[in-house]
Amino acid sequence: MLRRLRVRELGLVLASLTCLALFLEVAARLLLPPTRYHDAPVEFDPNLGFRGIPGYRSQSADARGVYPFELNEHGFRGRALPSAGEQAELRVLYLGDSFLVGEAVRAEELMTARVEAGLSARGIDAEVYNLSVIDYGTAQELLLLDAFGPQIRPDVVVLALFSGNDVINNSMELANQSIVSRGDSIRPYLVSESGSLRVRFLNPILAKLRAYSRVVTEIERRLLSIGERYEVEWLQATPTALPLARRLRSGLAPSEAYELFRSHDPEHPWEIAWRATQQLLLEFRDRTRALGARPLVLVIPTHDQVVRSARMVRMDVMSRRFAGRSLADFLDWNLPERRLEAFLRDAGIDALFLLPTLRTAAQSGASPYAMDEHLSAEGHAIAAEKVLEWFGRGDPTPLSPESFTSAPITSLPPASDVGPRLSFARSEHRENLGHGWLLWRPEAEGGEWGWWIGARALVVLPAAGGDLVVRGSLPAGSKLPLRGFLHVIGGIRYPFALEEYGPFELRLPSDLSPRPTSTEGYVAIGISPGVAQVVNGEPVGFLVREIGFETPR
Repeated sequence: MLRRLRVRELGLVLASLTCLALFLEVAARLLLPPTRYHDAPVEFDPNLGFRGIPGYRSQSADARGVYPFELNEHGFRGRALPSAGEQAELRVLYLGDSFLVGEAVRAEELMTARVEAGLSARGIDAEVYNLSVIDYGTAQELLLLDAFGPQIRPDVVVLALFSGNDVINNSMELANQSIVSRGDSIRPYLVSESGSLRVRFLNPILAKLRAYSRVVTEIERRLLSIGERYEVEWLQATPTALPLARRLRSGLAPSEAYELFRSHDPEHPWEIAWRATQQLLLEFRDRTRALGARPLVLVIPTHDQVVRSARMVRMDVMSRRFAGRSLADFLDWNLPERRLEAFLRDAGIDALFLLPTLRTAAQSGASPYAMDEHLSAEGHAIAAEKVLEWFGRGDPTPLSPESFTSAPITSLPPASDVGPRLSFARSEHRENLGHGWLLWRPEAEGGEWGWWIGARALVVLPAAGGDLVVRGSLPAGSKLPLRGFLHVIGGIRYPFALEEYGPFELRLPSDLSPRPTSTEGYVAIGISPGVAQVVNGEPVGFLVREIGFETPR
């Protein structure tokens, strides 16, 4: 009798817990939208890992002002998918990631819109569809092709391959190893098993739970957020990266993502990732042809392959300081393109490579990349022109032997030609700036002028004698005291505290820190004021009006 009572009580407990779980699940589905693991406009999808948010609306801004950023009913940027009926003369389907979503570019200036307009100008009835999602890898793009290809019935499928993160995104061997690949814990992978590619997740059991439970995805997202905020490594989507100095001392690239520019032993995780990427490219070829369409791979280089930026100067300073050699001594900026060109040629897949063209454009003074290091409107125009040329010829232009031998273009002038101090009264000096420089206002506009910087900002200066001096202004409404530090990269961090609003001067005496230089004679400086206030939803530090080296009076 007692045993029966206990069994009954246990059954009641289990039934109660089941009812509670069902209640919570129903409430979560009624009250909460699909879980967002990213800050980007993407939401959880059980099959694709995540997808663009259908019907998403927001605003972005460029030099011309504010413009709308919109996703269609399927979560893609661009024209809506076609309904059954009349077929256009030419249908082009693009697959890609954030480079084709193009948050920093107006809709009409995306390469997809430009290609459609260019074909129309040639008298071709063309429709171009942009099936691209932020942070997607090639496997997810192939799953999109399977899902929407039969509905679109394309004549050409263009795969925009950005090796800067696609090689990482394509391999479980490199999952969660780099901040450039933040969706690895939930994205699907296509893995070769028994001669075919099968969908696999990093954690199959958790993937099944995610597919059936909104409560599970919400709990997981909140735990990951806690892990990121408090740097709890076992809760983070990506592990805490090795310090840059330690990586360089160990003979590694400055970051995991930059292992892309080195060769490795055949069984190294990066070589396994390259083989996975090549297999996915073959699968792209075959699945595209099975739709009756022609495949084309558009290879987009990283910003650092095209232009030697302030960030590259910083890494070069650190490499010379801690590894005793410059970046150019052990990173091959042309290696991804050479590997892809040889493979795609042997596989019979048409390919267009933007690297030589973008370097030529940068050499001529163009700015093919936006501040977020995705393609700018100019970059999209260049890419569209390459694709339109391909349509005109029907095949790619043969590459010359010199196509992948040059170096990134140096936008910085020779250090000897630049004064020791930068004033932002009438010039942005954008070529000297790295991350963290948010908004420039010239002195001529009146009021508060200078550069608004974020919680951290990077600038490079010609090496010179004297103290490092930063002059600026702390606007009213900022928190007080504002504590931060100046950092001579490769040297020391120098703390400061601002106790009142208005103009300020920060000074780092020359005898307190060494000043390691880059190959071209520049010093990299970090300014870290932390968050003083939030402006239009953006965390900001203070205004910088002048920075440079000067001899004490």
